[in-house]
Amino acid sequence: MPAETVRRTILEAAGELAESVELFDVYQGEQVGEGRRSLAFALRLRAPDRTLTAAETAAVREAAVALVAERLGGELRA
Repeated sequence: MPAETVRRTILEAAGELAESVELFDVYQGEQVGEGRRSLAFALRLRAPDRTLTAAETAAVREAAVALVAERLGGELRA
């Protein structure tokens, strides 16, 4: 699956608070399993009218992880 598909799914889940989603690391090796890749994304959030709370940013992160898992079968890197 292309990394861009994962990036767009994260962007969708983050909604209007997403300023950017950028791939910054790709790992392939026996730790992630045969035929799999570990992708790491930087998600930058911003609200135009306020400072986001830790709870708001955590909720967006959880939503992104959940949508990637549901649609693409991805899981959060440990």
